[in-house]
Amino acid sequence: MIFSKEHIKKSFPRAATCLSYLRHRSPAKLVRMSGGECSSLVQSIRKYGYVLRPDFLSRSACDAMRSRIQALMEQQEEQIQIRSDKRFFGIEKFDQEIMAFHLNSEAQKIASAVNLAPSSAAFTLAGWLNTVDGSSGEGWHRDGFLSQFKAMVYLTDVGEDNGPFEILEKSHQLRHILRDMGAADLDFSQYRLPDEQVRILIDKGYYQPRLLTAKAGTLVYFDSSSIHRGSPMKAGERMSLTTYFFENTRIGPELFRQFNMT
Repeated sequence: MIFSKEHIKKSFPRAATCLSYLRHRSPAKLVRMSGGECSSLVQSIRKYGYVLRPDFLSRSACDAMRSRIQALMEQQEEQIQIRSDKRFFGIEKFDQEIMAFHLNSEAQKIASAVNLAPSSAAFTLAGWLNTVDGSSGEGWHRDGFLSQFKAMVYLTDVGEDNGPFEILEKSHQLRHILRDMGAADLDFSQYRLPDEQVRILIDKGYYQPRLLTAKAGTLVYFDSSSIHRGSPMKAGERMSLTTYFFENTRIGPELFRQFNMT
């Protein structure tokens, strides 16, 4: 009897996930894409799913950039996507300082090591959240099911009430992915997780969600195949810049259409 790929994914989701993961993350690739002088940062991301770089930008630089982003959001209103937050994809094309962040050479090296393939910055997102109960990313999710790298810098101080980035440490690792699929009955390549499924994983003691509170200017490098979200906003605001890195072979018109970019 011959089974289709879709039948295997539906009937044997953990086996299909394991095979897909191992094809992408072979030991040879892990050695070859070590990150060079950035290897300590790469190792932290591979182990925990993220690493923080405090004081990447000065407070004065953050204040100036925040003012320019607010002005650009008013001037380029047709570029703004409204969810719980205001989102401006491709904002680097309108501001030299944001373009400098977008072209961060350290992040590029790390991206290729995390994605296990030559990778580049595709675009940078300015996100502004100031709505109570709003959440950046709209709930728990993975951006991809294999490696996916992002670099996010806070432009405002972010405390527990300001919608901080929240992540389940090590949830990107294969052994935890397979364990979680069985424990919470997750489907093959299930990107979004309702609170009820995440609660099952937390109640079993698998994870203690990590709130990444930090000062303005803190840079967060992370593998967004980890389970993560923007914690619900309780007060104040959160503004950030996030650069999305993709394998070079994926960057093109189709990718930009996926993010509703013209």
